[in-house]
Amino acid sequence: MSVKQATKDIEKAQKKIADSTKAIDDGKPDRAKNRNAEADAKLVNALAELEEEEEPDEPDEPAVGEDEIDPATITFLHADVSAWAITSETTDVDASDPGQMCIEHTKAGQWPANADGIEGNPWVVAFINGWWWAATYEWLRSGQICKAMNVPEHHSDIAHSLGPHTKKAPIESWVPVLGETVGFFVSTLARDPQRNGDERSNIVLIDWPY
Repeated sequence: MSVKQATKDIEKAQKKIADSTKAIDDGKPDRAKNRNAEADAKLVNALAELEEEEEPDEPDEPAVGEDEIDPATITFLHADVSAWAITSETTDVDASDPGQMCIEHTKAGQWPANADGIEGNPWVVAFINGWWWAATYEWLRSGQICKAMNVPEHHSDIAHSLGPHTKKAPIESWVPVLGETVGFFVSTLARDPQRNGDERSNIVLIDWPY
């Protein structure tokens, strides 16, 4: 099947139609009827050939979220992941539970894990003294999206755990307050020199809930 063959069939159909017209003029209706039927068949074949020749539509690439803050404005305190490929979409950030942080993203469980079963790190992005700073605060096992953290003594929530868990100044002494804008995302391993890829999810900003 090809466009060339379809063109030939159309040309034959046109000849059959011409023959049919001549047959009518010559007073031969049966011959005209046969030529019309043959022309119809040729046109049907031509259309089928052209349909098969059409290129199939390319499937749409799955949408991946965009950063809600320009990473070029952020100082990264662990690996600089600003140029890492955004291959996962951050679909939800939940800080409502004072005992854990949850970052849902579409590639959870799909990045290669290391020998200890760790696939990535969650990140917090904080605005401190007029600058944006970002640091990892924990490790994530394959498919893990929520991370419980030890709450410091005399405190009742992880708002006081995020900063110390980064182990990086100035975030380690920072505590988010109600309504403060805070960013979150997830990356492949970036907390130490070990790597399992250079991928991350997009940065999403939330209003701190308490």
